[in-house]
Amino acid sequence: MSLSAVYSLLAPLYRLFLGFPLLGLASEQRAAARFVKGKRVLEVGCGTGYMLARIASIHREVTGLDLSAGMLRQARKRLRGSLYKINLIRASYYDIPFPAGYFDSVLATFTLTHAADLAPVAAELSRVLAPGGRLVIVDAGPANKSTVFSKGINRLWRFLGDHPRGEEPILSGAGLKTVYRRELSKFGTVHLLVAVKPA
Repeated sequence: MSLSAVYSLLAPLYRLFLGFPLLGLASEQRAAARFVKGKRVLEVGCGTGYMLARIASIHREVTGLDLSAGMLRQARKRLRGSLYKINLIRASYYDIPFPAGYFDSVLATFTLTHAADLAPVAAELSRVLAPGGRLVIVDAGPANKSTVFSKGINRLWRFLGDHPRGEEPILSGAGLKTVYRRELSKFGTVHLLVAVKPA
């Protein structure tokens, strides 16, 4: 079964999982919102639209992209009746159907870790970013100070099919400069990263 099909099955319960005490990741997602800048914003792997609903009131044009039809159905339900302009598109982050330099910010929360090879994804995200634009990431990765527990958490991510990593060298290869990084979870296994495309 493909990853897209798995997430389509999980879609109705996904929000409950993110909000579950201790294991939930919603608070880490929310930490990214204040770093998103500009008028045109893309969220890759938008899921059920949780972050789209939070940022739509601030930015003029917000687009959510996801490969899972089930996730997009849940997003449409969540966003039904919204007063703000929110576009939902089914597509892959390997091939984003927008012209080069279109977005001021790209947001990716718990999305890039699904890519076994991040380099082509990073190149595509860089392509659609405008000069001076921001890539804002919240994702799993190794802790700054590794512990037995943090190593165990990362092994669990890998068991679930994810690829926790430090993204900085790959983003640099795509022409993006990391300007901010901090750990979000008390175990050091989730981080927030902001990278900029040089003007």
